[in-house]
Amino acid sequence: MTDICSEDGECREFIVIPPEGDHFDDPIELMRIQDALDERFPTMKFIVSISGPVRYEDFAVVPVLGVAGGADPKPMLRPPAIDLLEDIATCLAQFTAGNRPLLN
Repeated sequence: MTDICSEDGECREFIVIPPEGDHFDDPIELMRIQDALDERFPTMKFIVSISGPVRYEDFAVVPVLGVAGGADPKPMLRPPAIDLLEDIATCLAQFTAGNRPLLN
């Protein structure tokens, strides 16, 4: 992760975990998801990852609000607005079979 501070205190970095299934294990599909998010939200940073112990039936989007530890602790960022999360879900829906904008 990079320095996640923003001047206005808004969250601008997200971890995106694709749904379970072989389709989303394909590195090319992960790059397509990353490219779509970067194009739609150029001022945000997205990390698309299938690493981790759990994946769900739908996408999971985790806002990065801060970093634990460190010599120079910074205040936590504000959570993203619901309408931004809905926009992200709509963008991600194009990659699901049902094209339904849901998040876990």
